[in-house]
Amino acid sequence: MGTSSPGVRRNTSNLSLRKAQSLVLSKPSRNQWIDIDIKEGLLRVSTSHENEQGDVTMAIMSPMECGKFRYPKSCQLSIEALADTNLSICFDAEHEHLDDDFLSDWLLALHFVRNPAKAEDRLLALLRLLSERFGKRTSEGFQLEFLLPHARIAEMIGATRSTVSRTLSAMRKDQQIAIDELRETVVIFLSD
Repeated sequence: MGTSSPGVRRNTSNLSLRKAQSLVLSKPSRNQWIDIDIKEGLLRVSTSHENEQGDVTMAIMSPMECGKFRYPKSCQLSIEALADTNLSICFDAEHEHLDDDFLSDWLLALHFVRNPAKAEDRLLALLRLLSERFGKRTSEGFQLEFLLPHARIAEMIGATRSTVSRTLSAMRKDQQIAIDELRETVVIFLSD
């Protein structure tokens, strides 16, 4: 989902964020679309509420997975670089396809990830989602070229960090996945 559709682009900022660097997105002055275009890297879009600790992942963006969305009225958005990232943000984008909202698509996908009752099933659903959207197909399976901290995965699937760590260890032992911390990659093996 690129951002090549025609439209007026005003108030555009080009940014470079280092891995783990974050930035609060300003709310637009009117009910406008925001267009984030990732040139290279990986970005997490999140929100936090005043009454809750921590933040909630709303989407992950890459050069192949970016787009336009309306800024939600009820919350503050932040972006965090999951890898060194170069991007542009247009805060006054006009968008002719009002039903094509990048953030809504991701929120629906994450809702389905969080739906299963068992944490292991939610983790598998998240790995499937990430491999479908960001994975590179190899002879063994799908390779993700980034690692998420166990605490972040726990937040995304509605589990504890220790449950995620135990489940990932079991998946490694059962040869469902292989994690290379040095190269920061994970391979999700294809089942026969």
